[in-house]
Amino acid sequence: MAEGVGRSLLYPQEVNSIFGVKGIAVTASYGKLAHDTAKIDPAECSAVANPESEQVWEAVDWEALSGLLLQSPEGDNSHFVLEAIFGLSSPAEAQKMMTKSAQEWKFCLGKPFSVTEEGKEPVRESMIDFNPSGDIMTALVTVEGTRYRCQLVRTRLSKYVVDAQACGFDITDQAEKVAELIVGRLKEKSGS
Repeated sequence: MAEGVGRSLLYPQEVNSIFGVKGIAVTASYGKLAHDTAKIDPAECSAVANPESEQVWEAVDWEALSGLLLQSPEGDNSHFVLEAIFGLSSPAEAQKMMTKSAQEWKFCLGKPFSVTEEGKEPVRESMIDFNPSGDIMTALVTVEGTRYRCQLVRTRLSKYVVDAQACGFDITDQAEKVAELIVGRLKEKSGS
């Protein structure tokens, strides 16, 4: 990945500011895709249930990945935030991923799906909103029977794909704000 691109990710204090809270901290950084062992039913909703998994990105020519997982302490107002930048081989390959993702996300709109981790009860989720618009798409996923929800955002700038996911009980547009700030930094670094 071009020098400094990974530094376009947001710092915890910036994420805390977006959420209007304190205590969200980096719990992991990563440079490779997750090997998802959870069973997703239907499997076609893997792109929504775990957007950074090997299964989702296996047919795409990506070259580099820089990501952070941030979380707040458990409790009534706990938050989970994922932010990632993928460097792809070309702008055309990045657009290919956006087109593929839009089709996969649209498939899951309005369809309940389950996520079953080994040794745990299935969690039923539903994508209740999907909005593709130009080089950005957003989705809202809820966990059935709770107020817990996640906003997913995937956007593109040149040969980069930016992912942001924000989960909690008070989610509105936080993932979109995270993604917008990352893209702004990428533009500064690339001079676009």
